[in-house]
Amino acid sequence: MQDMGAAGITCSTSEMSAKGESGMIIWLDKVPTRQENMKAWEILLSESQERMLVVVKKGQEDKVQKVFDKWDLNCVQIGEVTDGGRLKYYMNNELVADVPAESLVLGGGARFINAISKSRNIFLKQKNFKSIPFLFRPILNPLRKN
Repeated sequence: MQDMGAAGITCSTSEMSAKGESGMIIWLDKVPTRQENMKAWEILLSESQERMLVVVKKGQEDKVQKVFDKWDLNCVQIGEVTDGGRLKYYMNNELVADVPAESLVLGGGARFINAISKSRNIFLKQKNFKSIPFLFRPILNPLRKN
């Protein structure tokens, strides 16, 4: 189970697929949306932590649906787990994206470049700004811990 905060379905499917060393096929037109006629990219990125992505063992879908029905919660099958480590997103039977899950996960195949902090230090030394690093840190390197 994974929340769909920040980057929505894109983030939750890539993190789950990479961790499980698998892929997924996702049918974006099956995703319940807050507005009609949302584009594929809007569905991929537009989510909140109020939604969860749940991967269910094949054959157990009815049991899970009964639990959701008991508590009057919406539950919709939007895809399936596959072999191969690729994420394939479809909208109205058209493939709109096909990416390796690992490449989207920080700490996996996603690149992290630490050059920003080096250039920040050079900049600060040249300009002799002693009180500004705190202000620039979130802008120059949002992934760096304080």
